[in-house]
Amino acid sequence: LIIPVLDNLNVQQFNFQSVEHLKRVLNQKEYKPNTVYKAIQTLKLALRWGESYGLEYSIPIDKIKNKRPKQEIKPTPSAENVKLLLEKMPEGRLKLAAFIAYKTGARLGEINTLKWNNVFENDGAHFVKVKGKANPRSVLISKDSFSYIRSFQGNADENEAVFLRPVNSTQLKKFCVKAKVEPFNFQSLRRLRSNILD
Repeated sequence: LIIPVLDNLNVQQFNFQSVEHLKRVLNQKEYKPNTVYKAIQTLKLALRWGESYGLEYSIPIDKIKNKRPKQEIKPTPSAENVKLLLEKMPEGRLKLAAFIAYKTGARLGEINTLKWNNVFENDGAHFVKVKGKANPRSVLISKDSFSYIRSFQGNADENEAVFLRPVNSTQLKKFCVKAKVEPFNFQSLRRLRSNILD
């Protein structure tokens, strides 16, 4: 199944993450539905790659069933719990990332790619410009939020990334446990933000 990676025509379709999902299936005693789904997706992609080179199979690829599992909807944390966590967190990049997610509803990927010039002032209003899956959008924030985010800039250039190393939800969840707060991830903060005004 690794062979398609060597084919430059298919290297973008057959990515490292998919191979990792296959490894997980082999190593898990109880397979998670989403892991199995992605593993079968990868298998079908490999079979189609072989088919393009003239290989024939006793079972048609289209007959291999692979139903997408239902996504588990995790509960949204309360605003009180998020504020409590932010109060307990030491000053640092993880707290800054959680603060930005809470105040803007930005996706984790959007937060990790922020640059300092994306946090700006215009005609007395303050914004965070996020870019990601959706079209770039400028999210209005309060002056206090703007000042807090900018306080982390130090001597960094305006074109420099806010986060030199990416943050992730695993780090956030671990700190939730330490702070004795019901664990949540960055996606949960995004859902919470949709119901809160800055």
